[in-house]
Amino acid sequence: MHPEPIVAAEFPVAGLVPKRETGVSSLHQLYPELDGRGVTIAIFDSAIDPAAPGLQRTSDGRPKVVDLIDATGAGDVDTTHVAELRDGVLNGLSGRRLKVPAGWECPTGKFHLGVKPLYELYPEKLRKRVQAEYKDKHWVKYQAAALAEALSRQQEHEQAHPNPTGLDKQDRDDLDARLEALAAADKAFKDVGPVLDCVVFHDGSTWRVCVDTSLEGNLGQCPLLGNFRETLQHGYLSRRCMMAFGVNVYSDGNLLSIVTPSSSHGTHVSAIAAACFPDAPEKNGMAPGAQIVSINIGDGRVGTMETGTAIVRAMSHLMTCSAHYTVDLINMSYGEHSRWSDSGRLGELANELVNKHGVIWCASAGNAGPALNTIGAPPNLPAATPGTILGIGAYVTPPMMEACYGMRQCVPTMPYTWTSRDPSGSSGGRYITVCAPGCAITSVPNYTLQGCEQMNGTSMAAPNATGSIATLLSCLKGLGMEYSVYSVRRAIMATAETMNTPGADPFAVGSGMLRVDKALEHLKQHHCSVDKDVTFIATVAPNEAHGIYLRDGVDLRSRVIERAVSVKTQFVNQDAADPVKQINFSLRCVLTCEASWVQVAKYVQHMNSTRNFAVKVDARSLPEGVHATSIRAFDADQPERGALFEVPVTVVVPIQLDAADPQLERTLSLQPGQLQRLFIQVPDAASSAAVTLKSLEQEKDHRFVIHALQAVPHMSSKSCEFYKMAGLAPGTSYSETFKIEGGHILEVVVCKYWTSLGSADVSVTVSLDGLRPSAPTLAMTAAEVLRLDVSDALRATEMAAPSVILKGQLCTYRPSSAKVAPLVDDRDKLPDGRVIYGLTLTYGFNVAKGGEVTPDFQFLSDTLYESEFESQMWMLFDSNKQFIAAGDAYPSKYSVRVDKGEYTLLMRIRHEKRELLEKLSDLSLQITFKLSSELKLDTYYRYNDALTGTRRAGTAQMRPGLRLPLYVAPLPLSNNNRTSKLSLSAGHVLVGNLTLQPTRAANDKAGQFPFRYMIPDVPRKSGASKPDKEKTSKQDEYQNALKDFKIMWIGRLGAGGGDTATALLEEVLANGERLDRILANSAKLQTLDTMQEKDAAEIVRRADAVIQDVDRARLLTYYGRKNASTEDQSVKNDMERERSALLDAISRKGVVLCECAERKQPADVFSMATLANIQDLMNSALEFAEPTDAKLLPFSVRHAVAHGRFGLALRYQQKIADDRPSVDNEQKVCELYNKLGWSFLSDHLARSRTVRFPAQYRPM
Repeated sequence: MHPEPIVAAEFPVAGLVPKRETGVSSLHQLYPELDGRGVTIAIFDSAIDPAAPGLQRTSDGRPKVVDLIDATGAGDVDTTHVAELRDGVLNGLSGRRLKVPAGWECPTGKFHLGVKPLYELYPEKLRKRVQAEYKDKHWVKYQAAALAEALSRQQEHEQAHPNPTGLDKQDRDDLDARLEALAAADKAFKDVGPVLDCVVFHDGSTWRVCVDTSLEGNLGQCPLLGNFRETLQHGYLSRRCMMAFGVNVYSDGNLLSIVTPSSSHGTHVSAIAAACFPDAPEKNGMAPGAQIVSINIGDGRVGTMETGTAIVRAMSHLMTCSAHYTVDLINMSYGEHSRWSDSGRLGELANELVNKHGVIWCASAGNAGPALNTIGAPPNLPAATPGTILGIGAYVTPPMMEACYGMRQCVPTMPYTWTSRDPSGSSGGRYITVCAPGCAITSVPNYTLQGCEQMNGTSMAAPNATGSIATLLSCLKGLGMEYSVYSVRRAIMATAETMNTPGADPFAVGSGMLRVDKALEHLKQHHCSVDKDVTFIATVAPNEAHGIYLRDGVDLRSRVIERAVSVKTQFVNQDAADPVKQINFSLRCVLTCEASWVQVAKYVQHMNSTRNFAVKVDARSLPEGVHATSIRAFDADQPERGALFEVPVTVVVPIQLDAADPQLERTLSLQPGQLQRLFIQVPDAASSAAVTLKSLEQEKDHRFVIHALQAVPHMSSKSCEFYKMAGLAPGTSYSETFKIEGGHILEVVVCKYWTSLGSADVSVTVSLDGLRPSAPTLAMTAAEVLRLDVSDALRATEMAAPSVILKGQLCTYRPSSAKVAPLVDDRDKLPDGRVIYGLTLTYGFNVAKGGEVTPDFQFLSDTLYESEFESQMWMLFDSNKQFIAAGDAYPSKYSVRVDKGEYTLLMRIRHEKRELLEKLSDLSLQITFKLSSELKLDTYYRYNDALTGTRRAGTAQMRPGLRLPLYVAPLPLSNNNRTSKLSLSAGHVLVGNLTLQPTRAANDKAGQFPFRYMIPDVPRKSGASKPDKEKTSKQDEYQNALKDFKIMWIGRLGAGGGDTATALLEEVLANGERLDRILANSAKLQTLDTMQEKDAAEIVRRADAVIQDVDRARLLTYYGRKNASTEDQSVKNDMERERSALLDAISRKGVVLCECAERKQPADVFSMATLANIQDLMNSALEFAEPTDAKLLPFSVRHAVAHGRFGLALRYQQKIADDRPSVDNEQKVCELYNKLGWSFLSDHLARSRTVRFPAQYRPM
């Protein structure tokens, strides 16, 4: 039997980049030459690849991308270093010689130089790919070959010398050290990449930039670029990686910005909005004729998250760029959740940009649904007036299901399960304006090595809407019709298409599905209306909310609720609006509301002022659930124009659970995309909820989303939610417990995921538990036994299982410096000459043991869009100024692993008002150091048990009304193996959680309460009792102190101390005792350089003097005694000083002898530099220390080299480099690598040396 032949079929290409749904394809057919032409879109995103498919030219042949800007600063290069040509060469800051092409014109002869770590310009995906290629090409095979050779030599030696002694033993140690070095290098392998030399110069007409992408100084092989806006040029960091970049020069050549995409997101978004494929128009974006301004707000230093700095720079640019171009539209497919809606610096600037400059701003609604209150900023931008930003929700259609998702069976059009929902929990407003298709397969950056990619989300819906509106604006401009940001918004809302399908959710779609073809017809009919340039801002007393939202804290069953509404008339660019128009403005409105439970006045007369009216909400007879309506105002003469403004009204009537058994059970029958919302009144005593979902199906698997959320004032929805995608086989169930806040209504949403085909029956059970501590703040010190009461059990079956686990050490630091200064970067200019100031704070801290740290500025944390300040970016550097990590608004996202060492953290806060920044000049930094192992505080039910440490608290059954005493015992700090390894100081805090309920899973947060343990003065280890110290007279103390002072200044005066230092030395040598002479000669040795030939003889002479004066027998006897530690402290100190001086003298003399043996100079020392003498000197040192002693290490290295044991030399030199990282110490390691034939190791380190040892901190 032969299979049937495959018949050619027409692929549903319309679903790849959906255009029919919004009506934009209809406009393209009606007005083919008004397809976005004459419109410029600003893309606030992760920057775009100007070389990506479809982003080179518009449909009429103009450049597609007219500007390419990095507002984050992640691509900044400090180019303040100025140099001049010498023989056609510049000495690059990387150390490379940069060969300048003869054709370059630089009339001033001045070149600005900088360096940029290459990997700082790569997105994570590309960086990992390049790192893998580099490791495979330049590391793996060479490492394997070196390891095989070293192992072979070791095995040969083992066969020849099975029991080595003497020199054979040293040779064996050397071979072992080689294997250890290779293993250590492989384990420590880290590719941080090379640096790019950057050259900036002025050619007499414009700034020019050359980035040395050759990595060899061959600038003639590299593209010569200019400011992108002027030249529209881009280059590639390499043809292998295909990362395109553009450049901009700021601050008179002192700052270079290299612009690269921080992810593929921005390119994909831009392609949806405006890609143009002349030969394949089905791949076009919504507005192929529109031009694009790309502004990167996704900062690669913080995982491509947006920052306040970037958003402010983006907005200020659009307010000041009119000399070059005018931006009509913004697309921003970024966002976060805010904690409140009434204030925030970013909202103030957004109002200015939209309402004064008339820019239409579309933003993604977010992907945090399906629960209510998940709409985020920017649509719900704090301090922004309602409607300033058009929030775009996402939906999916059957053609998209076929083309993008490959579904075997299509379902009706519906909102995506995950698209965010109105209303706002903080303001009651609804910020989803319309919805648009939320998926596309279109262009991504070339560095991905794929021409296109599928992405979905409201991030894709927003550019679909933006591009569609761009085509609408193009039609309006082409047809000569006047419009404003307000008239366009009203037309879009008035003509949106209602979604009436089984999966439709009114909280997800705003006014409905965007239809720009209908919006154009609406504007044609009403573009001359009296309120074309007017909007109406409705707010609700007493908190100027943007809607009426009755949910928590309102008695809906016993009384009628009244609210006062104020409606303010506002003109576009109010301050410059025509006074005559303002005087003459008058509009008679009809107020309507479809809900019988809302009563409002029928008419209101509007003029250029604020009008007020009252609203009465009678929810006493409403059934359980959520009820939503709107009060709408229409033009009394032309109601067909649509609503002039709306006041949303949302009422939640919760389910009241049985107090004796707070549990709810429901059986649901759901189709794909359908959901059921359950609103539960949570008792004040409740602290956790358990949800169980059980499949009642017999045959098929199904997928569900469980989303639970509470609206808690001044907390973001993300911090008060539980979300889980659960796949259920027939008859199976899923259960989870999560933390809740008592007294706030809990919404539990059960939704059948939209791609899960077929209907499904499922049962859901929600039960509430109590148990909470009596104290609102849980903190204790080592001076107390903490008493708590566990109470508020909701049911008799609840069990208490208390435990206190400490997981982190919290340390607080004050800034070592604080500086407020105006920001001179061209990107930081506000309109009208307003200045932005920056506060830079510097902090230093030490990490005693490597681990995870989390910096946190609690005064500013967890606020971005709602923050009163523009930014709070911090950057972390090691002691060599190498950039380690950065963080911004949300500290929990920016934990970082660090090694032992000293660190510097720089913090930048920005604002237009200098006085606000000055108030933060002493802002404290908190750093949480994650404990390597958790600490547990013991808990007890009886006080005496806590004192004696007996009968620890176990599981106890609770019941309503019972208060169970709980005692937490302090943590012993002395003689405690658990705390001895911690660097604890007075004032430090250990942090963790008190858990009251049995833990059900590793990530179970239910029943947990933050706990802090205050560290008192930490006890120090006490030694054995010391004998009474011999009394000395004040005169003797003075003479001893004077001698110590003179010896100290012998070293401090250094090599340039001249006669003064010589006189001091001679005086101490002539009059001092034996130890004084040792210390004086040792101090003199510190001033001499073992690498300088002129100091060689003097070093040998002084070292010999020290060695001769040391009583070696006494030292050996002292350190050989078991009870040496019980000696008098002064004796112990003297012996340690003498031993240290001896080792230092031997080491310095040994280094000099080894140097002289190699150089054969100077002659008087060379005669002593025999291998025998060097070995004798080492043998004498080994009587008192190991070769790895810090004092002895330099000699150990040279001794091993002198004997040809480069493996041992490498072991010792590597320890020096690890203890004191520096360029010089690392270069010495590389010299030994080369002697061993391991050039691949030295090349690897040299490649990234400038990254790891930069000359200055990375620009903020």
